[in-house]
Amino acid sequence: MASAPPPTVTQIVCEWARGRNVFKRNKVPIERKVQAAILCASGFSYRRASELTGGVSYVAVHDAFTAMTKALPLTEKKHRRCIAIDETEARFKGRVGFFWLARDADTGELMTFRCSLSGSPEDGAKFIDSVLRFCTNRPLVRVGRGPNYPRALKNLDLQFQIDTTPISPSGIREKIERWFLGS
Repeated sequence: MASAPPPTVTQIVCEWARGRNVFKRNKVPIERKVQAAILCASGFSYRRASELTGGVSYVAVHDAFTAMTKALPLTEKKHRRCIAIDETEARFKGRVGFFWLARDADTGELMTFRCSLSGSPEDGAKFIDSVLRFCTNRPLVRVGRGPNYPRALKNLDLQFQIDTTPISPSGIREKIERWFLGS
């Protein structure tokens, strides 16, 4: 009996948005709204995010981004023991985009998210740097096996753990994904 694959970063954020009733109307699928909002939060213009998500007007992208930013709790800068970072790929009109999500491992607080169209180590470093803005210390960083992390973490002189646990029978690949799932 095959089990379902673990949820992606987009799915995790979509569930968060559904649970908090972030979007009042559902004419455009929530997944597209979330992807568009993450693209805008990562520096893409409303029009560019509209082109990448396909079938979503730039006004709808603006509305989705505004709704998400209003719904997100303010992340405060504080001492953090451990941070968990997960990455996933998403397709936009045939192009691959990379979504990153960071959470405080102790409180479960969603710290930040980012998207880029290239999954380069430089993009990984930019994301990790944006996560560190919410820390008063240099916390332990737990990451998956993505190739974007080791060089960036070494360059930033951070302690880190790379999860290398094998795929479980339930289809969950790594401890980091289990943590994001709460299992």
